[in-house]
Amino acid sequence: MAGRTGAIFIAAYLLAGGLSVAHATISPTERAALIDLYVDTDGDKWSSNAGWKTPPLEADGFALRGTECGWYLIWCDVAETTVDEIDLDGNHLVGTIPATLANLTNLQYLYLSYNQLSGSIPPELGSLGALITLHLDNNQLSGSIPPELGSLATLVELSLHQNALAGSIPPELGLLGSLEILWLDGNNLTGSIPPELGSLTVLDSLFLFDNQLSGDIPPELGDLLNARAIYLNDNSLSGVIPPELGQLIGLEQLFLYSNQLTGSIPRELGSMAALRYIYLNDNQLTGSIPAQLGNLAALQRLLLHNNQLSGTLPKELGNLGALLYTYLDGNAIFGPLPVELMDLTGLLDNRSDFCGNHLYSNDSSLSSFLDTKQIGGDWASCQVAPVPTLPSAGIGVLCALLAGCACWAMGRIAIAAS
Repeated sequence: MAGRTGAIFIAAYLLAGGLSVAHATISPTERAALIDLYVDTDGDKWSSNAGWKTPPLEADGFALRGTECGWYLIWCDVAETTVDEIDLDGNHLVGTIPATLANLTNLQYLYLSYNQLSGSIPPELGSLGALITLHLDNNQLSGSIPPELGSLATLVELSLHQNALAGSIPPELGLLGSLEILWLDGNNLTGSIPPELGSLTVLDSLFLFDNQLSGDIPPELGDLLNARAIYLNDNSLSGVIPPELGQLIGLEQLFLYSNQLTGSIPRELGSMAALRYIYLNDNQLTGSIPAQLGNLAALQRLLLHNNQLSGTLPKELGNLGALLYTYLDGNAIFGPLPVELMDLTGLLDNRSDFCGNHLYSNDSSLSSFLDTKQIGGDWASCQVAPVPTLPSAGIGVLCALLAGCACWAMGRIAIAAS
């Protein structure tokens, strides 16, 4: 009986906290790195900081050693001996990223997006050899992208978009052999696109839009054979569209609009069998629309407006059975519209634009069909100096008259010479 009473007393004592229970603990160096993150980003004002300063406290002002793996959104390995994830997205972090985060040598995931972080990206983060995901987007980070990030051999996602980063894209990023997603959009990046990015053979998505990039589009991007999305729009890119992009048969989205691209649309783009969206608008493209674009069976959006395209509209565009809408306005396309356009039965009403060209049609059914698809209706009235339409019989009469005039003129010349 005494033994049972003693056991009950000991259990109650333990539950009351009379004895401390041993916990595994991370290293002092890793603990110090977490504390630096808290201090440098004004942790007392985070949206949530549960556990970080829960009493009793150590001399450093933070919760007891061995509790770190229970601090708000700090994740450790199963043994709780090392930190492998920090997830503080949208937690109102204000301040700078401490370089000492590089001491978290087993860190695999670092999420610090949607905060108010400023200052530069510490180049020391390039030593995090186990890192898989680095998300620092939607902050106020400035300075350049550290080339040291090219050492992150295991990195799968690099998200630095929507900051104030400047300078050029480091060619060292082409060394990230495991990278699947690269988000650098919405910054102030300048210079050219490094051809080294073509070495990212497992890359799924390349987002470089809304920067100040210039120079040519590297043909090496045609080596991104696993890519599904390439967004280079809203830059100052010049030169021609590389025909090598036609090798990207798995690409679904190609956004090159709002640049200064010249030359013709490569017919090789007609080989991109998976392509759903192609935005080439607001450039300085010339030449005719290649008939090969009619091979893009999956295409849903074709945007070619505000260029300097000419020639006639190829009848092969009528093969685009998945097409939902197209913008061809603001070019110099001329001649009769092909009746094959009536095969585009998937076109949404009031969502396409053929205005600002030199197009016409003598087919009343085609005209009625296009009126329902044209934004605002009446596609013919918004052409620029359209080629005059005549019934086929009238055209024959006109040709005969012109031929007669020519014969008469030649006869007059012969009489005058005799």
